[in-house]
Amino acid sequence: MGMYIEKARLAAKYYRNRFQKRPVSINLEVTKRCNATCDFCDYWKTKKENVIDDYGPIVKKIDPMMITITGGEPMLRPNLPEIIQNIKKAVPVSYLAMITNGSLMNHKKAKELYDAGLRQVSFSIDFIDDRHDKSRGIPGLWRHLSELIPTLPSIGFDSVNLNWIIREESLNQTKAVAELAKDWGVNVTYTAYSDLKNMNDRHFLSDDNLEAFPGLIDDLLAFKRKNKTIRSSDYFLEMMPRFYKHEQISGCPAGLRWVQVTPEGWFKPCSELPPVVFWDKYDHKKSFQSQECTLCWYGCRGEAQTPMNWKRIREFI
Repeated sequence: MGMYIEKARLAAKYYRNRFQKRPVSINLEVTKRCNATCDFCDYWKTKKENVIDDYGPIVKKIDPMMITITGGEPMLRPNLPEIIQNIKKAVPVSYLAMITNGSLMNHKKAKELYDAGLRQVSFSIDFIDDRHDKSRGIPGLWRHLSELIPTLPSIGFDSVNLNWIIREESLNQTKAVAELAKDWGVNVTYTAYSDLKNMNDRHFLSDDNLEAFPGLIDDLLAFKRKNKTIRSSDYFLEMMPRFYKHEQISGCPAGLRWVQVTPEGWFKPCSELPPVVFWDKYDHKKSFQSQECTLCWYGCRGEAQTPMNWKRIREFI
């Protein structure tokens, strides 16, 4: 019964925030440092930074329904359980998720994060074989993840996710990762590749793969209808071929439906745009305006942009 009451409270907050035109979710960067060396990101080059121990007051300023803890690599913060506890104390009606490369995660640490209030953990994945080690610059990473991830649902997480980046070199594994997730008893979410952090466009789809890509999306949608493994919305998946063909997808709700928070406490519309306002000066009616940018199709953008119709409600259920 408690689970259903919590879901009802979260749903009520979602509609309250939408009605009040407040952000529904935030992406909270607790650090920009990272122990991986991905060639599509430059966060790992960060050597020094200012961070905050208690993000509770900052999160409460927005009072979102969904809070996703990101980095860099968030598990580089040794006090991460306390950070989560402080957030949950400040905003009791909230759903906490985290995206990690997983290299520093183990079963014990995952249990500590769950006990602190984390309810969803996502592992960012490039390949489902040892090529993932080279892609992330962490030897033995794929073996570690393949042994760890199947054990995590037993802790009690609402969702353990593989967060799959669709790239040229691993496109042929895009459906296989959904099948693997099903075998492991976890979920998969998809996101589109972006070169905005490092201007590395080598991972975009080739012309041959672009031609076949809509058929792959149809396969994913068919798989999703038969299984509960794929958590990405139909809308987000269906729009992906348009993005990879460099068609303009308008209507980005960055800064309005979700906000990016830096480790120092600055609010940004999204991870790729500059800071706009320090957290204590934020005003949800004035601080952000509608975005004209069409340069990404990240999951945080596309899912926030997904029409909240009966089809999407059924997907949530």
